[in-house]
Amino acid sequence: MATMGPNGDLQLDPALCNASTAIIPLCKKAGQDPYDLVTDHGGIATGAMPLCACLEDGRITKMLSANNHVLCAACSSADAVALLSLGIPATLASGLAQLGEDHLDKICRYYKLGKYAIGRHRMSYYDDDPRVPQVLVVGWSPANLTLEEPEGFAEIVSHLNAIEQHLGICLEKFSLWQMTPKELEGILFRMENFGPSSVKTALGASLIPRRRKLVPQWTQVDQPQDLPAAIQDLRKSLSASDRKAEDEKRAWENALQSLQRQAADPWFEQLEGVEDAAERSLMIQAALSSQVSQIQGLQILMKMTCISGQKGATRPAVPSDELYQQFARSSDLTIKAVNALIQYRKASL
Repeated sequence: MATMGPNGDLQLDPALCNASTAIIPLCKKAGQDPYDLVTDHGGIATGAMPLCACLEDGRITKMLSANNHVLCAACSSADAVALLSLGIPATLASGLAQLGEDHLDKICRYYKLGKYAIGRHRMSYYDDDPRVPQVLVVGWSPANLTLEEPEGFAEIVSHLNAIEQHLGICLEKFSLWQMTPKELEGILFRMENFGPSSVKTALGASLIPRRRKLVPQWTQVDQPQDLPAAIQDLRKSLSASDRKAEDEKRAWENALQSLQRQAADPWFEQLEGVEDAAERSLMIQAALSSQVSQIQGLQILMKMTCISGQKGATRPAVPSDELYQQFARSSDLTIKAVNALIQYRKASL
């Protein structure tokens, strides 16, 4: 952070003397000295990418637990500070547009991507480890409250696309967070009339429905076009005697993406014109529980396709009672959420 000059004078790192960037200290515990200082130029003390360095920060770790392990990667320190001030976990996207071999390996290791992905050799049915953050690259300016694309954002998108296309690393944990003009208008109104806590509520509600993939999904020549075809391909992949882990992974991804489009996306598309907070909450609950129950149902179905760990098995396995109970509970939550939404809408007429 500081070096000794030729005349014996102490010289700060130039990044710390730049008035155009904020300085974000990272501390493992409250009251401890920071182990790194993050600016628009990245980590000063360790040279680590902010996306990696921030995962040891005690304050951000707590925020992640309270925000479904969603981490915002802002293109400027001002935007990161604005989000952090509202209790939304955030760091800088510095370095993403120049990811080379060493930093890419660290990103993959920290976020369980590529060769570090859980389930690479043993298929898992959900987003591998729920404790590993999902990264939302911020495509608007929380500091200036504008929808204008942040500087450097296009370069990040281009570079990540190239990594997936040319290196074959599936960056499924990276998404884009966008706002609509109507949502931004609502945030401005809340800020002017109701304060930061109301703004945080609105931003938190926007994190889920406004997400979209930052890079294209895994593709293959015969990629299924609908859910029945995706399920059929998955069944064939699981029961094939010569199945490969990577083919299995892609078949699962295709099926889960189809479920996403049919189970959750239609709900979130309807949120666009819903201003009532209670109605939005019920719709989000219905969307999430519906998606969970359908994933669990697919897991049960595929469990009966072949015995886990036995290649080429033709005899169906019997799903556990616990799995059935989880499916029943999540299905019941979906029905309750939908019924509550219907009743609420009737009462509002």
